[in-house]
Amino acid sequence: ETKIRGKKYAIGMKIAHEIASIDNASNNQTNSETLAVNRTSVAGRIYALDIYFGLGISLENISYTAINSGVTSRDTYSGFGYRLELGYDWYWSKSFYCMPAASYTISNVKSDTSTGGVKLNSFNATVGFGLNF
Repeated sequence: ETKIRGKKYAIGMKIAHEIASIDNASNNQTNSETLAVNRTSVAGRIYALDIYFGLGISLENISYTAINSGVTSRDTYSGFGYRLELGYDWYWSKSFYCMPAASYTISNVKSDTSTGGVKLNSFNATVGFGLNF
């Protein structure tokens, strides 16, 4: 993240890479599902009173694997989306701060093995930490 500060307002830009994985495996491993999501996003931000609003784009890459009775099926989805962010820079000292935030992403992804697209909506709550130099 980078910021250009004025007296009351600031503008900034954030580049982020997020990774999430969900694994739903049974005890005997004959039936399971795994969903892995990689997201890279770029968002411009406007700051006022340490509260920020961001708008950006994201690149989605989703991998889905299912095992049913020992038979494995896999699919990969990729595409672009839009991202809205709302957060707060909570300064603990002059140079160290915490950033609780919420974001909402709307993505249109396509399967690499079939035609047609899927619209995905996701809500994220994050906490980040930063240093000012």
